[in-house]
Amino acid sequence: MKKTAGVGGRTDYAAIFNRNFNVVALINLFTMISYYLIFVISTPYAISRFHTTPNVAGLTAGIIVLGCLAGRFITGNLISLLGCRKVLFSGLVVYIGSIGLYFTVDSLETLFAVRFLTGIGVGFIGTATGTIVAYVVPKHQHGIGISFFSMSTALALAFGPFLGITLLQWTDYEHLFMVSLGFGAANLLVFFGLTIADHLTDTPVQGTKALLRLSNYIDYRVLPFSLVVVVVCLCWGTVQAFISFYARERGLVGAASLFFLVYAATVLLTRPISGKIFDSRGENVIVYPTLLLT
Repeated sequence: MKKTAGVGGRTDYAAIFNRNFNVVALINLFTMISYYLIFVISTPYAISRFHTTPNVAGLTAGIIVLGCLAGRFITGNLISLLGCRKVLFSGLVVYIGSIGLYFTVDSLETLFAVRFLTGIGVGFIGTATGTIVAYVVPKHQHGIGISFFSMSTALALAFGPFLGITLLQWTDYEHLFMVSLGFGAANLLVFFGLTIADHLTDTPVQGTKALLRLSNYIDYRVLPFSLVVVVVCLCWGTVQAFISFYARERGLVGAASLFFLVYAATVLLTRPISGKIFDSRGENVIVYPTLLLT
């Protein structure tokens, strides 16, 4: 008998893992594996290729985050105008193109520009996939549905850095860029499995929004929580950006790769549980304890 959510706390897994959910989860998985693979090697790459200081090299990791913010900043408005499919496809093309540009980098300034463009692509993809998931998962199962979707990011956070740090011991940076490019190309094939319409709601978009109006890009109601996320992600992003360089300095390259596997395993174990708690008890029961743990 198929499980039905809302009856005895049971979950309708068939309704969650529908075709569109699986497609965007796979796209997110491939994108984030590629993203994290390059993210963890960006600092040592900049140091070895351009003989710069760790401080400047760290900007190669930070600037991709700025690109993600720029991509997400404009994507919300674009989705309402163009629809999720077009925005997602555009993000995939921008991302794949940016990975290809790594083979042409000949200066630190060019590297910064390419990294920023990569971040824009990731921002487009992340916003589009998140929006699609919010619509294709039943509303009464949003907590556990989004938890399952976010597990694709957790898996990527394990395998992306693991591949980057491990393969770097056996090959060069150019081959790692080729691996990353392969994940991006695979996303294009997966994309055509989407069956959703451009606009997911039955309500058509009325006209166009003012492109220069700040309120069309920022919902001021989420700013307090966004500031909390900024602080948490700043701490975690510092670990991600420098762990490869730090591990080499300490002679702990193997341990650094396992670090992400242990992290991902913990996330995979806790996400389904936290999703069910979210659906039944609300977000505060999840957020405050996890902030303390962080």
